[in-house]
Amino acid sequence: MSQKLNQATERRAPLPLTTRDIEDLAKLRMPGPEREALSDLADVSLADEVSEALLIHAVFTAGLRAIREAAEAHGYAQLAIQQEASGEAADRRAISYRRTPWANED
Repeated sequence: MSQKLNQATERRAPLPLTTRDIEDLAKLRMPGPEREALSDLADVSLADEVSEALLIHAVFTAGLRAIREAAEAHGYAQLAIQQEASGEAADRRAISYRRTPWANED
């Protein structure tokens, strides 16, 4: 797993946390499936003792990754809609269904 925390910190921004946010972070401090999932999503190793800064950074990283993946999926969906509207997708399907001339040779 890569660990982005090896990079120099550019800025530490204040982060307002609600009571619910604090409770969620407390749950993530404890070993379990949620913490393992966060470790996988953030691509960072979360050892036994985890600082609050590391947890918040992991949550931030996982959130950004989810946003990027959703934006990419949205872009592909828009591209598919445009191709359907232009008939390009139907042309591609027709081409892919054609048999090659040598396919019937025995």
